[in-house]
Amino acid sequence: MFTNKRVFTVNVQGITGSKVDITSLPYSRVQAFSIDSGTFDRDCELETYFSGLGIDQASL
Repeated sequence: MFTNKRVFTVNVQGITGSKVDITSLPYSRVQAFSIDSGTFDRDCELETYFSGLGIDQASL
């Protein structure tokens, strides 16, 4: 989810969704982003790269 100040990512694990991880990432930490759209399908992928968070990247 995108807001005017930050990005929220929601990671649900398992079929039942018993474990949910919500991360709030401020736009000031975004270093780069990449958009990849498929040729034959309508899927697209947005990858964002953040600095100073202890993680290399987050795929949205």
